[in-house]
Formats: sequence, structure tokens, C-alpha cells
Amino acid sequence: MIELLPSPKENVVALKISGSLTKADYDGIVPTLETKIRQFGKIKLYGEIEHLGMPTLQALWEDLKMDIKHYNDFSQIAVVGEPERLAAITKLVSPLVPAEIRIYNREEKAAAMQWLAG
Repeated sequence: MIELLPSPKENVVALKISGSLTKADYDGIVPTLETKIRQFGKIKLYGEIEHLGMPTLQALWEDLKMDIKHYNDFSQIAVVGEPERLAAITKLVSPLVPAEIRIYNREEKAAAMQWLAG
């Protein structure tokens, strides 16, 4: 499930991501991301991860298409969740993403938003 959260600035998209992602989850959020990208050029992304399961193959395909199409459209990404688990994933992904990525503990949600809003 992908849920849109309130964000401190218009160029920051804040999401809560949980469970097993499906194509419908991407269908619901991609238009919002693309609207913000058209409006601001580069945007910042806040992702609050909770109990993330394995995505469906269709969700992986949608994610890959989004990543390729908008490769240069994110300037900063803050990921909030379980740092140990997310650190390994981020190490794999960060060389493929030109955005600056930072990982935060759940208790550091405010710090993550502050970094993006700055």
C-alpha cells in the first residue's frame, strides 16, 4: 500500500509504504509524482517504510518503468524505517540513482522532513 502523507513543501512528496506493493499502488501514486515533476522539475521524496513485504511482479515492472522514465527527476530521497534492512537495499540502489539518499530511524521522521524541506 502507498499512502500520500502531508509534506512541508510543495516540491516534497511524502509517502507511507507498507505491505506488499501492487500495480494498483503505483497506478494510484505515479500521476501525483509526475504532476509534481512537471510543476517543479526535480522533486524530493520522503518514504516512510513499515512492514514492507514482497511486491508483485507487476509492481516491480511499474517501479522499473518509473525509475527509468524519471531517473534524474529526484534531487533528495529520505527513507524512514528499519535502518539495518534499508541500508543494504540503499547500498545496492544508490549507485543507480543520482539523488542524494539518506536513511533515518522511525524516531527521526521530523529530521528527515527537515532535511528535505531545507
